[in-house]
Order: sequence, then C-alpha cells, then structure tokens
Amino acid sequence: LMNNGKHLSEGFTITYTGTVYPKYQDPEPLFKALHELTNEGIIEREEINVDFYGRNLNFISKTIGNYHLEDIVHINGLVSRDEVVRKQRASQILLLLSWNNCDEKGVIPAKLFEYFAAKRPVLSIGLCGGGEVQRILTETSAGIDLTEIPEIKKEIMNSYSEFKNKGRIQYRGNSEVEKYSQIEMTRKFAAILDEIT
Repeated sequence: LMNNGKHLSEGFTITYTGTVYPKYQDPEPLFKALHELTNEGIIEREEINVDFYGRNLNFISKTIGNYHLEDIVHINGLVSRDEVVRKQRASQILLLLSWNNCDEKGVIPAKLFEYFAAKRPVLSIGLCGGGEVQRILTETSAGIDLTEIPEIKKEIMNSYSEFKNKGRIQYRGNSEVEKYSQIEMTRKFAAILDEIT
C-alpha cells in the first residue's frame, strides 16, 4: 500500500524495528551524530525522537547514556506485527543498521525490503559502505547508506531542515522499488525453481 503521508508522526522521528546484533550492527555512529547536532543547537532536543522496537536491545542503553541521549533515544521492546507496520509507516525516517563485517558486503538484510513496503526514507548506517545495500538504495532512490559521522550529520541536518520547512520528509523511492516487493521476489524465485526442475 502506498503511504500518502496522512499517518506520519508530527515530530521528527527515526525508527528502528527488529533485533540489533551486538557484534555485527552498531547504532553508535548515529548516537554520536545526534549528540553533536543537539550540542551544536542544530536540532532541538524536544523535536527529535529515535525509537527502537524489538527484542534484546537493552545492551545499547549504555551507549545511549554515554552520549546523553536518554530523552531522545527510546528502547520500546517488542510490539505486535501490526504495531511495527504502523510505526514504520508513521516514521519520518527508517533506520537500517548495516552489517559491519566488510567481508559480507553482499548481505542484504530482509528488513530493507520490509522498509520498502512502508514507503518511508531509509537511513542505512554501517562501517562498510559500497555493498549491496548501498547499490539497492541508490538504484531505488529509497534512501542512503552512510559510514562516516560527518556525512551522517549532514544527512540528518538536511532531513531535519526539510521536516522544519514542510512538516514531513518526502519519500523519493522510484519504480525500481517494486522489483523488491514480496510479490515480485516470489515470482522470480518461482521462475528459478521452475528452471531448476
């Protein structure tokens, strides 16, 4: 279903849904960027909200504390599938934490395709740029894959400025996104199985 913006959050929201794997995914670059942006007065603390929904997320609490972001970053625990979908579609930005093993740049998290269904801009953050996630986000114009703190700050600043001016962040995904829909991926998979048999 297309997200026409009617159900977007009123605040500047960044949302992550799912598990975070401590050895392979790291939200710290985002936290560092937010810490700097709020300290510099570029983003008003009361206007931004970062929500994590999922299981086993408590280990990031210490990092949140290290950057004094307890009033901005919230760990919400598990919610129902329907609620996850609602939160994704209401968010101004969806956060994807890319795999930090640079030998596995070909790994594409299933969450990316889930986010595509929400029709909201994707901000992918990880230590290893230039992999399949970056290629797909560039191809679809559905988001951006970043590795360095200055570029993360710049992207958040640009998004925040758009939000302040327009009250929402526009989704810019193009028709290539449809190639990655469940229906289209299932059709391709079925064709491959037919070929094999």
